[in-house]
Formats: sequence, structure tokens, C-alpha cells
Amino acid sequence: MTNKLTKSMLLLGLGVTLSGSVLANHATPRSTNLSAALDGFQEVPAVYTKGSGSFSAWLSYDKLYFSFRYKYLAGPIKFAHIHFGKPGTNGGVIAFICSNDAASAPANVPSCPEPGERLQGMITSDDVVENAAQGISAGDFYALKQAIMNGAAYVNVHSDAFPSGELRGNLDYQANSSAKTPEKSDNYSEKSDDSSQTYKKYPDNTDDDESSKESHRKYK
Repeated sequence: MTNKLTKSMLLLGLGVTLSGSVLANHATPRSTNLSAALDGFQEVPAVYTKGSGSFSAWLSYDKLYFSFRYKYLAGPIKFAHIHFGKPGTNGGVIAFICSNDAASAPANVPSCPEPGERLQGMITSDDVVENAAQGISAGDFYALKQAIMNGAAYVNVHSDAFPSGELRGNLDYQANSSAKTPEKSDNYSEKSDDSSQTYKKYPDNTDDDESSKESHRKYK
């Protein structure tokens, strides 16, 4: 009886240890640092604009956490995308970053921020759109990752003044970065020294008020 009890306790302890290890590995995604400086000179063909912007992201195995900001566009922003294409070439859309044109964007895409404000959100397989001409299927997050890792993904910001694109920047992939993925539990807002920049942390999967829905995307 004692031997059976001892074996049961050992197996239970082993099960807890293995479960904890699996959960720890799952909760710590392998992240890489991505960034893109956005301007009109990288557009194809290049455009002259006073506008500028920035896009940074953290890529895990199945999610892309991003932070996006722009200012001084020649016209109101229409939408911003991640496109599939090498520098100096034009390619189709892979995923939406934001959109002020609800008719042309999937339902879960957030509205674009005001100039100078920062939008933070998350892109998953649900956000990858079909680009049949370049071999991309809807929901193929692996294709998005491969495009980014091979220097074939860029951010394009479209405006009323330049519908085909006013700001552009290639996503710079930095492997083995020590950058941290934003934690799911960090559900608060803070401001930097520049009061025009509002930072939103990623929320839990709960109902948000209307103002926060325009600033970030919920966990799925």
C-alpha cells in the first residue's frame, strides 16, 4: 500500500513538473524586433511629402504585436497596410494595420489614429488577407512571417492626397533580438514626455469602451 502511494505521489509530481514546463514554454514566445522608418522617398515612384512615421513590431510564432504612428500627411489618412514586396518594388496587401474606410477593411481592423497619436495592436492569422496574385492565402500567417524574415514586407500609409501611398518603409528584421513582447496582463495606459503620444497596452479579452477600441485591438 505504501509503495503504491509513493509511486502515485511521484507520478503526480512529475505531471505537475511537466505541465509547468510546457506552460512556461508556451507563455514565453520567441520574439524578434522589427522596425520601419516611414517617408515618401521609399514609395514607388517616390513622392515628396513632409509626412513621416514609424512602425515597430515584435514577431512571435503566431502573432505580430505592433506600434504605429505618423504625422504631417498631405491629406487625411485612409488606411495603412503591410504589403508583400522587396524595396523598390510594389506588392499587394498582406494585412491591414488600420483603416478609416470601413467598407474596404475586415471588421476587426481598428480605425487609424490621429496625427501624432500612437496605435498599438496585434495581427494574427485571422488578419492575413488573400493575395492570390502573389501566392498568399487568407489566414496564412506563416507566409507573412516568411515575407518579413526575407526582407519582402513593407508598411504603406495611404492618404487622400496620395491614394496609392504617401509613406512607406521596409520592415527591418533583426533576428535574436532581446526585445520583449508586450505582456497580455499589462492593461493600462501611459504617456511619454511628449503629451501627444498616447501608449496603449494590450488588454485582456474583455469588453472595451468605444474610445479604447479605436486605439488598440483586442486579444483574440
